[in-house]
Amino acid sequence: MPKRSTKRNLLPQFKFQVALEALKELRSVHGTEIAASNKVHPSQVTAWKKELRRAAASCSSARGSRIREFEDQEAHTAELEHLEKSSLRRSSDSKKCKRLGIEP
Repeated sequence: MPKRSTKRNLLPQFKFQVALEALKELRSVHGTEIAASNKVHPSQVTAWKKELRRAAASCSSARGSRIREFEDQEAHTAELEHLEKSSLRRSSDSKKCKRLGIEP
């Protein structure tokens, strides 16, 4: 008779909680106490911790790029508004000069 698998299917929320606890390092630095209390292997705690760090880093870098993109768009919009105002000012000055009979 084949041996029955004892593999547990752990929820992502559980993995996140364990990894977060390991990141906080309130208990054991290597995660052995955390692993024992959650009934998982210490290397699994370390792997989840690394995965959480990578995910956090990618989120922050994506957020930073969106902020830079937004700032670039704001700068471009401000530049266009400035050009529009100066263009309107020139056309207004040009019309005034024509009315007064002066060359612009």
